[in-house]
Amino acid sequence: MAIQPDAKDYFNLGLAYSQINQYREAANALQESIRLNPNNTQAYFLLGKNNVKLGLYFEVMDPLLKALQKDQT
Repeated sequence: MAIQPDAKDYFNLGLAYSQINQYREAANALQESIRLNPNNTQAYFLLGKNNVKLGLYFEVMDPLLKALQKDQT
């Protein structure tokens, strides 16, 4: 029986990748975390920060705005 990673596992993986400056891998893990749990404000926020580090400036605002919107609900 294989263990299936959940949204928290992918968030933690994204956080770990971000801490070692592996921003592309971090973004991939965070996107999967968000897909599994679209209400995870921390994943949206960290994805926005990673997009800055990757120079994806046009892709920064969407995750940050979603984090703010979800945080208010």
